[in-house]
Amino acid sequence: MKRKILAIILTALMVLWIAVPRHIENGFIVESIIDDNMGINVHYPKTGNEKLDKDIYFYVSKIIREHQESGKKDTILHMTFECYSSFFTVIRFTIAYEKENTPRFEYVTKISHKNFFTFTRAKNASSAVIADAGADNDSPTPPQPLNGKKLIALTFDDGPSEHTIKIINILDNYGAKGTFCVLGTKVPTYRQTIEIMHSGGHEIANHTFNHKKLTSLADDDMLDEIQKTQDAVFEITGEYPRFTRPTYGAFNSRVREGLKMPLLMWNKDTMDWNSKNADYIFKQATKNLKDGDIILFHDVYPTTVQAIEKIVPYLIENDFYPVTVSELMAIKGTNVENGKAYFSAGSSS
Repeated sequence: MKRKILAIILTALMVLWIAVPRHIENGFIVESIIDDNMGINVHYPKTGNEKLDKDIYFYVSKIIREHQESGKKDTILHMTFECYSSFFTVIRFTIAYEKENTPRFEYVTKISHKNFFTFTRAKNASSAVIADAGADNDSPTPPQPLNGKKLIALTFDDGPSEHTIKIINILDNYGAKGTFCVLGTKVPTYRQTIEIMHSGGHEIANHTFNHKKLTSLADDDMLDEIQKTQDAVFEITGEYPRFTRPTYGAFNSRVREGLKMPLLMWNKDTMDWNSKNADYIFKQATKNLKDGDIILFHDVYPTTVQAIEKIVPYLIENDFYPVTVSELMAIKGTNVENGKAYFSAGSSS
């Protein structure tokens, strides 16, 4: 009996020795992103594992993008890591926003390879730094780590709806961003969804108030459709949408001149409203993908949610990074002007 107990103890100790990750001193090549002008000081590992390195890079890019979007222009982002390894690899990041004469806001996140767990815990949290926002959305700053990467914009019309929050959650799980072209009449009903959308760094665009065809309206009615939605979004977020997406994709010179806003079009239509079939939507969205594409979905169908569950990881696995339309234009160097229609990052009229 004693031998059996001893054997069990030894086996357990051996399993623990193999399974429990141990700290690696300088175990990997260190990549650094340091930009004094932007207040960024980031160090992260290159492990040599393609899948893990891609996950790490996307995670780092997400943190930097959130830092830049937050408006903490006088705050420095510090990001360092520790590595642990056994038969899996664990990378533990320490992220700190540091401002002179204020407490540090920092938290630790573990990300890992294969099927190991992910968790976040707060440490020394202070709202003093975060409260100093003052974000300027008129000219978004390109996230430096995504420069030169294949970027794509996922856009969603006709919401918000009961399905929108599911799409936001999927995007957030992968550090992806979307652009939601909302109907003003739905905004008050889905106030919490709009708040989550905005606070999560997703973009909100104007899709009219009642989904009326702008080209068929008198000038005053056309402007009313847009202004009422602008006001509805501003009342919740404190910001006006930058883009208008014309209903039915219909616009003319009168719409261009009257709205005095950039028109958000698309160059890839998933036809999700017609097929209501997740597999078909996936095929349409991923066929002949190009850097700078703007893809059209509608966040009012459960089949679109099902498709997005497959589309987002597919994009990331194939080195396409979903960003907002404003980010896409800024990073690709597209000068956005009122009255112009934008079909992709490289196509406008």
